[in-house]
Amino acid sequence: MALGMMKTTHRADLRTRLREYRKARGWTLAFVAEALGTTPQTVSRLETNVMTVSTDWLQRFADLFGVDITDFFEAGSPSRIEFLGIAGPGGIIAEAPAPDIPLPPLDSAVLVAISAAYGSFHEGQLILALRTAQIDEALDRICIAKILNGDAVLARLIRGKARAFTLVPLDGGETLYDCLLEWAALPAFAMQDLRAAP
Repeated sequence: MALGMMKTTHRADLRTRLREYRKARGWTLAFVAEALGTTPQTVSRLETNVMTVSTDWLQRFADLFGVDITDFFEAGSPSRIEFLGIAGPGGIIAEAPAPDIPLPPLDSAVLVAISAAYGSFHEGQLILALRTAQIDEALDRICIAKILNGDAVLARLIRGKARAFTLVPLDGGETLYDCLLEWAALPAFAMQDLRAAP
């Protein structure tokens, strides 16, 4: 009985993960179906566990999303950054309520280090960005975009042709046209990397 319960949990998690991966990229059922060589109805059935998701289907989804099959089953990471308190005189950290700022869920966060001044970003900064639920949420904004070819770019995102996007650099670099994106993340915090400081 415990084994059956584990199987149900994994199936529910899998269903959620397949749909999350698709929606995070802003892809429709029809787009995914076309890419997988099937129908939107089949994709929907696989996402809702009306159909059994075989390892063949898992591999096809993993290839399309650019992830490993194991990514569909991994447990989520901690959802919050722990707030320890306020550092006072002498560096002693006193317990205090967390500041009233939204701390990002770690499973949607990405981190990029800035090696040279770029747009409004400064050398040595770390940019913490949060993946959007839909790629369109990053339209006309500066974001980190993950292109399906595996490249990631910090740029302004604008609408391209059909389902594609254009990535405009912040300081005169090469504009990338007609990019199919895996995801987009909006900068939430800029931090200074102090690990190399004396």
